[in-house]
Amino acid sequence: MSQSCSEQLSAAMSTAGFKLANARIQIGHARAFEEMIRSATHCDLFFVFGSFCDGWGSCLTRLDGRVEDDSDVDVSFFLDLKPLHLNSATCPSCTAGGEGQPTPAVYSDGHVPFNHDLSQPNLDIPKSDAAVAFDFIMVVPCCGYPRIELLQPGYSNRRGQPSQMPAGILRTIREEVLGSSPRCHAVTASPPGRQGHHVRVSTTLLERAIMHSLTIEQGQFFIIVKFLIKKVIRNKMSGLKTYVAKNLLFYMLDETPEEDWKPENLLQHVRRSLQLLVEMMESSDFEDVCMKHFFLRDANVYFKNGHSSKFDIKEAVNEISDNLTRYVRLFKSSLYPKAVESVEFYIFFPLVGLLEILSSDAINQYDDAYKFSIKVYAKLLDSEADVSLDEGQQQELLEDIGRIPDCASIVKRMLKSLWSAKFRNSQRSAEVADSDLVITGIPSHEVMTVEQAKSISLEKLQQSGMLDFELMPDGRRISHCWRIWFLDFRTS
Repeated sequence: MSQSCSEQLSAAMSTAGFKLANARIQIGHARAFEEMIRSATHCDLFFVFGSFCDGWGSCLTRLDGRVEDDSDVDVSFFLDLKPLHLNSATCPSCTAGGEGQPTPAVYSDGHVPFNHDLSQPNLDIPKSDAAVAFDFIMVVPCCGYPRIELLQPGYSNRRGQPSQMPAGILRTIREEVLGSSPRCHAVTASPPGRQGHHVRVSTTLLERAIMHSLTIEQGQFFIIVKFLIKKVIRNKMSGLKTYVAKNLLFYMLDETPEEDWKPENLLQHVRRSLQLLVEMMESSDFEDVCMKHFFLRDANVYFKNGHSSKFDIKEAVNEISDNLTRYVRLFKSSLYPKAVESVEFYIFFPLVGLLEILSSDAINQYDDAYKFSIKVYAKLLDSEADVSLDEGQQQELLEDIGRIPDCASIVKRMLKSLWSAKFRNSQRSAEVADSDLVITGIPSHEVMTVEQAKSISLEKLQQSGMLDFELMPDGRRISHCWRIWFLDFRTS
């Protein structure tokens, strides 16, 4: 595959928003979203993880702040439990057992037997007409990480060379693993063939350190590999998890010199990663094992339950590698064709509505108001609405917003702002903009730091009143909240 093909693909991806500036802003949005949840709950045990917070991969057609229909936003809550002391953990400051001390745990293959009362450790909120899907995950704290091979003295990669990861990334990982307050944790999951309750040790924070430090070429590489796994291989064979794309990225970063990450080498790296995946599958005789976990080399990454045979999956990967040009054209044709020049606040609206429900004294009235406002929001989400709706229809939409009751004043104000931003050329747009704060996305013309993007996001949220909510500890309100979102807006 020619270098020019790689360069053209990289340019098309940059046009669709897959560039450093957009990724940094989306990460900043995610950090602001995390702050918003913590502020509303007065609890700093909430963390936003997953592809949205990574900045890359929540949408495979563009990078503008949106989350695809088959993706979600992960929100983790650290349970207030005694942390698990893993038998191989690096935590010299603690002694397992005794009053107030961590709970001893036997660690093996990335998992720990753990009896818990979490009948529903995850709460999945499905995508609605206008709300992205959310996955609320309860996690168990650990007092330290298991052995991280990457950080061991004299470490060499699979090629027998020192790690090619940038020194800054290695320093961040080392600070998290060996620092005084590691945030290692475990999620509910059992390996194949193991009975009873188990939890799986998560390296999410180490992964986030890498994802937040990717260059444009590395981020684009990840998007292509994730597309091939999620949209191509899955249509042929079942079993590969999207996490495999991230695991392959880490191995490639470990083995590829920094100077080789150039646009002209993009597809060469993709093909090599597919070959690496086949090699990993062939390295184990166990049918359920896909590859070794990058950080936890004593742990396996498994196929999904009920997967196709390993042989068939390998054949599918080999076929894609042999015909990569064809599948790359398929990916390129799926990219958003217009220039993406800002990252929008797509994920904030649903939570704002929920927080207003929980903090409102007019719950019964709010029920209908929220349903109505969601429908209005869905129309505003339509990327073609600014050209498909004439002036009269735009005016009708603004009048619909005006009919939302005052008990949903923040949502009402936000919708007016979004309307103004959507229909900038209409006669009423300037009038609405003058009377209300316009909550638009952050332009991505220049690369900023994550902290700068987070600060701008928080400033916009503060000005709009979205950080003024406080959740009331009323089970009836919470139950009502979930009923509205889960039952009334789930997709069929």
